Amino acid sequence: MKKAQAYTEFQQLTDCMIGKSFPSSIVDQDFFPKVSEGNKRLIKDLLDETEEDYQSLEKLLKSLNVNTYRPSYSDLRYENRKSLAPLLMNPRDTNMTLGSKIINSFLTANKNNPFNVPLRNKFNNIHEENLRDSKENPINYASIVRLGNDIIVDNSMHSNTPEHAKMIRDMYEDEGYRIHYLTAHDLKFKNAISHCDAAFAILKPGVIISHAEEPRVNEFYKGWDVFTVDLPTAYFNNRETFLKFSSDKSTAKGGQGNVFFSFHNEKYWGDEFFQFLNAWTTEWMPYSLETCFDINCLVVNEENVIFSNENYELFKFLEKHNINPHVSNFRHRYFWDGGIHCITWDINREGSRENYL
Repeated sequence: MKKAQAYTEFQQLTDCMIGKSFPSSIVDQDFFPKVSEGNKRLIKDLLDETEEDYQSLEKLLKSLNVNTYRPSYSDLRYENRKSLAPLLMNPRDTNMTLGSKIINSFLTANKNNPFNVPLRNKFNNIHEENLRDSKENPINYASIVRLGNDIIVDNSMHSNTPEHAKMIRDMYEDEGYRIHYLTAHDLKFKNAISHCDAAFAILKPGVIISHAEEPRVNEFYKGWDVFTVDLPTAYFNNRETFLKFSSDKSTAKGGQGNVFFSFHNEKYWGDEFFQFLNAWTTEWMPYSLETCFDINCLVVNEENVIFSNENYELFKFLEKHNINPHVSNFRHRYFWDGGIHCITWDINREGSRENYL
């Protein structure tokens, strides 16, 4: 067995977890009571297409010499039927390789983290204890940034608490890390989740992409080249090759508060299907209008980055920095509110711990 490590967001990726949604077979198992045949067909298509896109991403990663792993719902124990949700879609939310430890904050109801199951015979440094504060709030790993000797813990609203920052300090400061508990961005989110990986991303030393004029980012990374992604352009690119979306803001208040339904294909645009989603799926997803998927990317190494769709101005910027963009279309990202960074977890990266600031 080997020891997993990840000191940055951009050193060579060798091992990666990819999430998993529900199989479409659940629709035939009375998962949704009294669902019409039309809606049954559409929700099956949505789940099948989601899995197809996961598999396409897996194929791309393997072509870039990255080992891939998938979780299984058979390893997941639910407390009750009300808690049924596709909890294995976004490995990033509850898992992280930080330095030379694999840490997690998966649901305490599940004593075994199902993401760790396929890793236990591969890596010998899995920290099994769930890292949660005194109120059982999990650490937000999508809002922790690794930069060699520096670890940035985002303290934006709905993000990491002072207790979470103390946990990271207690685990890592004695190893010589500098822990920065600061606001990584100045965006105000409407829903009850705040992930800084939807606000900015480090692609290589000196290169950042962001979707707002971020004074905090510009101040912290002085002298770095920061490209600002225009959010409206990212949503509604006028090039013919860009997929058109129809959307509907839900009036229902699910587990995440506001939700936003948007799909790449007009077969999903019917009022009956939106009503079905409002009734049954609002706890499955947050509010995707607040996520910039062009930033929510996975860096394989300093020369290769995976995105969920094309952005022409951004890709021109990458060309200037000798970065190759790869597109792995995640068609239902606006429904699930998950980009390539969300649906993956970089388990192991090569390279040593260095100073970048």
